[in-house]
Amino acid sequence: MNNTLERTFRLKTVSALFMHGADPKVEAELRPSAFKGMMRYWFRALAGAYYLPEKLAEYEQQLFGTADEKIGSRLMVRIRQGQGRIRAADRDLLPHKDSTGQGSPMRAILQDQEFEVVLRVLGAKSDASSPEEAASRLEVASWSLWLAVHLGGFGQRARRGGGSLELLQMSPALPNAPSPGQSYKEVNELAVVLKLGIEQARRVMPVKQPLEVSKFSNNGEAFFPILDKDCTSIQVMELQTAVGEEQKARSELMLDLRNHKNPAFGLPLMLANRRLEGRHASPLHLHLHPLKKGSYALVQTAL
Repeated sequence: MNNTLERTFRLKTVSALFMHGADPKVEAELRPSAFKGMMRYWFRALAGAYYLPEKLAEYEQQLFGTADEKIGSRLMVRIRQGQGRIRAADRDLLPHKDSTGQGSPMRAILQDQEFEVVLRVLGAKSDASSPEEAASRLEVASWSLWLAVHLGGFGQRARRGGGSLELLQMSPALPNAPSPGQSYKEVNELAVVLKLGIEQARRVMPVKQPLEVSKFSNNGEAFFPILDKDCTSIQVMELQTAVGEEQKARSELMLDLRNHKNPAFGLPLMLANRRLEGRHASPLHLHLHPLKKGSYALVQTAL
C-alpha cells in the first residue's frame, strides 16, 4: 500500500519576497527548496525543546532527508501559481538606506500575490510505514510550514519583514489549527491565534520519550534556536504604516533597530565574556501581518 498524503496551503505575499535562483538580478522566483529549508528550520526550533541534538537530527532526517542523499526525503514540496501570473518588480532590499543611494534595488515578487504550496509525504511499498505514520509526518510538516508562515519570512531579509506571507486556506484542513484567512482588527486577536497555534504544534511532535537531560549546554546556552518558553520571546504590536506600503514598513523597522545597538540584531555576539568572531545570524524574526483596520501587525520572535 502506498501511504502518500498531501495538504495544500494557499498563501499571499504581505511584503516583497526576495527569492531567486542562480542570478538574483534577473528575476524573482518561487523555489520549493527555499520553502522546505524554512520548514526544516522551524521544525528544528520546535522539536529542539524535546530532543537532544543527536536524536533531533535522526527525526529530522526521517522527514526531510539529508544533504548527501544517504537518507531520501519523505517530504515533497511543490509550488502552484494558478492561472494568474505572479507579478514581480524591483524593490529595495534595504529600504532604510534608500536615501543614501544604497537601497539595493533587487527583483522581488510583489505583495498581494497568491500561490499554493503543496506538501506531499511519501510512503513506499517497500518500507514499514503505516498510514498513521504517514499522516503523522504530514501533520508535523504542515505545522512546520504554519510556524514559518506566521512567525517568520522567506527569501532574503526574511528576519527583517521581507517575504512575510499570509495563510488564506488549507486543504484538507489541518486538525485543530486556527481557521486560516481570518481578518484581525486588533493585535491581541492575532496574538491569541499565534498562542493557540504554537500550543497545538507542540502536541504533534513525535515525542517517543521525554527529554532526560537539559536542552542547554553546560554554560547555559541553548544548542540552537529553540521555540520554547525558556528560550523564546514573542511580542505582537501594531505599526502605524498603512497596508500597501510594505517597503515603508520595512524601512521604519530597520530605522527603529538602529536606535538599539544590540548584538542580537546580527552583530558579532558576546556570550559569557567571550566574543564569537564573524557575523552571526540574528535570533530576531520580524513578521508583518495585515490588520482589518488598514495597518500592519508586527510579530517579533526572538529565539
